[in-house]
Amino acid sequence: MMRIERGWGLGSGLVTTMTSHQKLARICGESYKKSTFEEANIEVLVKGNVFAFRGTDEPKDAIRDIRIFPLWTRELGWCPAGFLRASRRLVNKVTSMCLEQDIDYKKIELTGHSLGGAVALITGALMVRDEIPPKQIVTFGAPRCGRLKILDQTLVTQYRHGKDIVPMIPPLMRRHNKLLKFGEPKSYVKDHFVKNYIKMKKPQRKI
Repeated sequence: MMRIERGWGLGSGLVTTMTSHQKLARICGESYKKSTFEEANIEVLVKGNVFAFRGTDEPKDAIRDIRIFPLWTRELGWCPAGFLRASRRLVNKVTSMCLEQDIDYKKIELTGHSLGGAVALITGALMVRDEIPPKQIVTFGAPRCGRLKILDQTLVTQYRHGKDIVPMIPPLMRRHNKLLKFGEPKSYVKDHFVKNYIKMKKPQRKI
């Protein structure tokens, strides 16, 4: 069941019926240590109604692993082909997990760090296409994965810590919406680590 959370995100301190972004960042951190299932080489941690897609904590690996070849589809427009292929399989697994664990489709929340954030976005877009929109999507240090206009009516929040390089790639790909910027810029590499997102305080500005 969804618990009422208090924390930044969704009104910065207001009580909401959605999981706070602070807690979602912690769940993303947990996803590097354990998972509920694996599909399309993506490990996913399910906690209540939250689906956290594991990413890559090392930005060098993220840049190496990112499959940026763009593919155009009628439903989503341009997006990275590799993420789209994985998400097409994951959306079926997410919906089947909801049936197995009696999770209300209307309460699904998607999150992910690094590459996992991109997969969360595209999986969410496919869910909207299938008329089962997630309640919210929150990403941390995720690469760009296209404009995804289909998500315009969905609550989507994307964070970048300091000088984290991953949200700026691929440079020619658009992103769905503006980033919320956190933290003091220190390193293109170290600012990407998931621990930074777990420790984040209130966001400073949109970029």
